[in-house]
This record gives sequence, structure tokens and C-alpha cells, in this order.
Amino acid sequence: MIKPCSPPILQARAKRLLGNRQILDAGDTLSGGGITLHLPSRTVTLDGKPCSLTHTEFELLACLLRNKGIILTRDQLITKIWGYDFDGDDRTLSSHIRNLRSKLEEHAAHIVTVIRSGYKFEELP
Repeated sequence: MIKPCSPPILQARAKRLLGNRQILDAGDTLSGGGITLHLPSRTVTLDGKPCSLTHTEFELLACLLRNKGIILTRDQLITKIWGYDFDGDDRTLSSHIRNLRSKLEEHAAHIVTVIRSGYKFEELP
């Protein structure tokens, strides 16, 4: 893009590049086991009741719900949540999972620890 550029021209070019995409789509809500995450508003409900999560807890739960039934290793989760350059302690993930489980109350059983592998979100019967 040639600089300087006026705001109306910049806006027109951005609209052309984006096309007629909708900001919201069917993938805006993740749910499973009575837990519902609304991604645009970053809200969580447990059987219809609101639940307050930190940014990291929300990201962990969203990652697990996107990959239902799939084991995510500790390294995969750390990379997805904190990035490749994470310098923190390995137990940081365990602490956040523990805090998330305590906030999910009876729904915490859906987050399953797979020994020597990682974590997964499982739909329980």
C-alpha cells in the first residue's frame, strides 16, 4: 500500500479484502457437558448459570472443548496458551487446570488427566 493513505481509502481497501464476511459465525459457541463458552463475549455458563474465569482459564477450556476427546500434551497446551517462548515453570499449567476445575464444580469431571500424556475434555454419559 502506498503511503500516505487517507482513511476512507484505507477503509475501502480493508472492506474489499475482507469481503462480506460476517464477524460472527456458527463457530462462536463451544459447548459440552453442560458447559457453554461464547467466544466473542468471552462468557461461560454452567447449565445456564454464569461462571467467571480468568483469561488463561478461559483459553484452556476453549482449547480443550475445541479438541473434545483428543489428548493434548502439556507442551501442546503450553504452546497454545502461552506461546513457544514460555519461560515459566512446568507446574504453571497444573495450577491453572486445578483452578479451572475448582470453578467448574461438578463439571470438572469432564477435564480428564491422562497420566504421562496430558489432558482431554471428555463427554461423560
